[in-house]
Formats: sequence, structure tokens, C-alpha cells
Amino acid sequence: GMLFDIPYYDYLLAFRAWKFPYEISFLVATVIHFIPIFGRQFQRSREALFLRGIELGKLPIIKRFKAYTSLLFPVVARAISEVRYRAISLELRAFRLYPTRTYLYLQKLNWYDWIVQVGVVGIFVFCILLF
Repeated sequence: GMLFDIPYYDYLLAFRAWKFPYEISFLVATVIHFIPIFGRQFQRSREALFLRGIELGKLPIIKRFKAYTSLLFPVVARAISEVRYRAISLELRAFRLYPTRTYLYLQKLNWYDWIVQVGVVGIFVFCILLF
């Protein structure tokens, strides 16, 4: 949903504003960025099976399991390929070479940003305790 529509760099800025280490910010932003990519790849693989005349809902459980394992192979292969290219890109950009980082845009939280964040976390905790 909405979390996956936010640009990648905005995640880095938001985590940086919360004083998270850059490595953790980068890791979380990368995971959030890749989830919709893998979802689309999985959907394409399902459509390819459907175009071959294989309807997953009508298959017996064992054949359905085999069909889903055949769906996972292209997704995992694409993930490995993406991670390899991402690692090369990070090495070329000298990731973690310098202890300080510079940013094109600087994001600072104002007092009302903190109030909204604390309020949302408070409502979340209240709902968890209530239910």
C-alpha cells in the first residue's frame, strides 16, 4: 500500500532524522524498496503459468506446492541478480568508506513532527493493549 509508494530516498532521510545509523537506514529502505519489485515478479510468474493453462486454484495440494516452487525460482533468481548489482553499485560509490555522510536534501524534524509521531505510537500501543 502506501508504504511502498514513498520514494526510496525519503525513507533514508526519515530514518536519518530519527538518528538511525546510515547502514540500518539503508538496509530497511532497501528491503521496503524491493518488496513491491518481488511482488510484481511473482505476479508475472503466476500470469505466465496461467497463460500456459495452469490454474493454481484448481490443482491438488501437492501439484499446487510444486507450482508455487516453480514460481519462486524466477523471483529468487531475480533477487540474487538485483542484490549483486546493488553490491557492485555500493562498492563503486565507496559505501562506508567515510564516517560522515552528506545528503542532497536535509530533513529535520520539527516539534509538531515529534508530537504526531509520539501520538501515532501512543495510539498504536493503546490499540494493542485494548485488544
